[in-house]
Amino acid sequence: MTAIQAPMTIPAPARRVTPLAGLRNTFTLTWRSVLKIRTNMEDVIGLSLQPIMFLLLAACLLLAACLLLAFALAMCWVSALIGMLVKTPQGVQAFGFIAFFPLVFGSNLLAPTATVPGWLQAFVKVSPMTLLTDAERGLFTGGAVATPAVRSLLWALGIFVVFAPLAVCVYRCRT
Repeated sequence: MTAIQAPMTIPAPARRVTPLAGLRNTFTLTWRSVLKIRTNMEDVIGLSLQPIMFLLLAACLLLAACLLLAFALAMCWVSALIGMLVKTPQGVQAFGFIAFFPLVFGSNLLAPTATVPGWLQAFVKVSPMTLLTDAERGLFTGGAVATPAVRSLLWALGIFVVFAPLAVCVYRCRT
C-alpha cells in the first residue's frame, strides 16, 4: 500500500524592494500624512511614525557625511604638506602610506579594541580614527554619538590648525 503524496511545490521567490521604491513609499506615506493633517487635525495623534523616522534617518546620514567630510578635509592638509615636501610622486605615495598606515590600522576600524594586543590598546583608544569610527557607527547603527563626534571634530580641528599653516608656509617658500 502506498500513500499518496502531494506534489512538491516550489516556493515563489521573495519580492525584493528596491531603495527607490522604498523612498517612493515613504514619500507617499509622508504626503498622505500631511494631507490627513490638513483635512482633519484630530488625526495627528494617530499619525504613523514612519515619516518621522525617515527624517531622523536622513538627519543621521547627513550628520555622518558632514563629520566624515570635516575629518577628510583636515587630513587633506596632511597630504598637501607631504606633497609639498617630497619631490617625486612615488615618494609622496610612500610617505603618505607611512603617515596614514598607523592611523587606519591602529584603530578599531577593522577590529574591536578588545582584540588588539594590550600594548597597542592605549594608542587605539586615543586614535582619531577610532573616535571617528565610533561616531560613525553610533550614527549609522545607534549608540553613543556625542562624545566620539565632539572628540573627532576636535581632532580634525587640531590637525587642521597644525597642518594647514605648515602646508601654506611650505608652499610660499617653494613658489
